[in-house]
Amino acid sequence: MQYQDYMTGSDYYHLKERKNVMSKTFDKEGFKERVKENVKTLYRKTIDEATQQQLFQAVSYAVKDRIIDNWLATQKQYEMDDPKTVYYMSMEFLMGRALGNNLINLCAYKEVKEALDEMGFDLNVIEDQEPDAALGNGGLGRLAACFLDSLATLGYSAYGCGIRYRYGMFKQKIENGYQVEVPDNWLKDGNPFELRRPEYAKIVKFGGYVRVEYDEEKKKNNFIQEGYQSVRAVPFDLPILGYNNNVVNTLRVWDAEAINDFHLDSFDKGDYQKAVEQENLAKNIVDVLYPNDNHYAGKELRLKQQYFFISASLQALIAKYKKKHGDIRKLYEKVVIQMNDTHPTVAVPELMRLLIDAEGLSWDEAWEVTSKTCAYTNHTIMAEALEKWPIDLFSKLLPRIYQIVQEIDRRFVIQVREMYPGNEEKVRKMAILMDGQVRMANMAIIAGFSVNGVAKLHTEILVENIVGVKEASGNISNVAQIMHLCDGKIDLYSGNDDQVVPLLSLGGLGVISVLSNVAPTYVHEMCYKFFSGDIAGSCKMQLDALPLIDALFCEVNPIPVKAALNMMGKEVGTLRAPLTEMEDAHKEVLRKAMADLGLIQ
Repeated sequence: MQYQDYMTGSDYYHLKERKNVMSKTFDKEGFKERVKENVKTLYRKTIDEATQQQLFQAVSYAVKDRIIDNWLATQKQYEMDDPKTVYYMSMEFLMGRALGNNLINLCAYKEVKEALDEMGFDLNVIEDQEPDAALGNGGLGRLAACFLDSLATLGYSAYGCGIRYRYGMFKQKIENGYQVEVPDNWLKDGNPFELRRPEYAKIVKFGGYVRVEYDEEKKKNNFIQEGYQSVRAVPFDLPILGYNNNVVNTLRVWDAEAINDFHLDSFDKGDYQKAVEQENLAKNIVDVLYPNDNHYAGKELRLKQQYFFISASLQALIAKYKKKHGDIRKLYEKVVIQMNDTHPTVAVPELMRLLIDAEGLSWDEAWEVTSKTCAYTNHTIMAEALEKWPIDLFSKLLPRIYQIVQEIDRRFVIQVREMYPGNEEKVRKMAILMDGQVRMANMAIIAGFSVNGVAKLHTEILVENIVGVKEASGNISNVAQIMHLCDGKIDLYSGNDDQVVPLLSLGGLGVISVLSNVAPTYVHEMCYKFFSGDIAGSCKMQLDALPLIDALFCEVNPIPVKAALNMMGKEVGTLRAPLTEMEDAHKEVLRKAMADLGLIQ
């Protein structure tokens, strides 16, 4: 993505000028006093009595004092310059630990370390007290974090917009030889770098129904949502520092709060569930990143999360725009909404809703603004990223948004049929609403003024740059989606031994196999039978091998593989640390499976 496409000329706030305006020298003695004072005011302790966690908090607040000055100065300069602003919408922001990173960007790491050394404290130990902010869990979040860092360092006006998850990331533990996940309560000691901004809270509505009223004076329909549930979205701002330029941008993550915390009347009547309904609704929205969506409730919660932070963010950016600009039809001149993957695509109909229902624009006016404001970056062709929502769920949870999606789709399909008369297959591939689903990636592409892959290599994945895929998601739907999107022009290999034949049936060419370490001839024969037309024989071999395949993964790979090869007399030796020998009970399961398949006596 080229941010130069977003801003040019006077929109860019030159780093040299900013450095000269805001540069300050580090006051070592003043810093020491602030740390001591923070310990006293926060914990009613002297510096000698403070725990390492308390020292981390005190040091962080002292650093934050410096950041706040730069933060205020940056925002004041942006107000004067009135640059075009990027709003980077993402479900994840994997920022990493803030204290050390902020000190590096302030170019004050050495000075702070020296100050703490003189006080008898180790900065490295203090840094280790900070939990990793659980606002993401993978590449999507890390890339979003890198973009925010780069935008600040390059001097561009930008906001990151996401969710303040209570348990976004999970911790991994090994129990009885198995990996288990436990919640990461990263906020239990508080986050010293965040600022709660209740004055910018927004109301987000779910469910209900839409009543239509005709306005005789304005000769237009008014759409009124009624019977809905709602939550208050409260922003928490986190500073994003540019490197050595005193620029501080903002990551705004939204927390959900009940509008009515507790219904005493309902409680007194014995309706205890109703009494805490609003509170539970709010809590569930921000509890975890990517709740399990293999059931209806999980899908509903995911969609709530996406609409929650998108609606709040768009309401906030429009309010900010209107403070200095009168004509909402020119929003795109000052705002870019960057949708980081498909999760934030509901921004398209939500922006249309706000422009039509709240700002009074016509459909055509609103669509012009939306299609010039929204940009889309796709990160993967996996089915879970190219989100599809059941229409019954989508329309029930977001009734007004669904009406708008229907109209976007209706108008777009007319255009497709005009361009490709009689080609209904083209309509099927390109329409937003199809087969009882809302296809979000299609909507992002239709509405975005800029559409790209996360990298050039990714953008060209359907061309000659990528020749093969090892598919190990375990989700056959993913495989079908890949082959559909690539039109069968890539070489597909199974990465799972228990799904070789299913993948071959979808156009696969073979398997990258663990089982073949133990039974290479067997795996070869299974594939050969399929390609020779003996589908039934190949299928039988696949099913017969399942007990052994399961046994080869009953402990961390390659522990079972080495055990199996040693049982076969291959003498492949022992395992390297930290791997341990296979448990005796698991060895017996493995031995039986190998014997049943004729590999050992």
